[in-house]
Amino acid sequence: MNDEGLRRSSAVRVPDALKDIWGIQEGELYIVKDGELKHLPRSDDDLPKVPVSEAARDALLQVRRKCRKALGGFRPDLALVTSALVLYACEREPIAIVVDHFHEVMPAVPADDR
Repeated sequence: MNDEGLRRSSAVRVPDALKDIWGIQEGELYIVKDGELKHLPRSDDDLPKVPVSEAARDALLQVRRKCRKALGGFRPDLALVTSALVLYACEREPIAIVVDHFHEVMPAVPADDR
């Protein structure tokens, strides 16, 4: 199994007592490899920065909170939530979605000029 498979299959909620024993920190990524818990270093520069509106960010945070229950207490990374939703939207009608949103946030632009 590759590291990606390990990342997906090894997500668990760790009780506070075990955090001290294992020396792990909340918000960090870990995998089990060769029977040992390994820290996955994460660089802030490895993901592109995409600016979004405050309303979009709030919606993403709300979706992430709702996913926590469905994932058995595991809170998915915001980049994972955003990626999943963007990819889903791109498989649908991305042009129509963008044009409709544009006219919602820019109501002064006549819809006939599409």
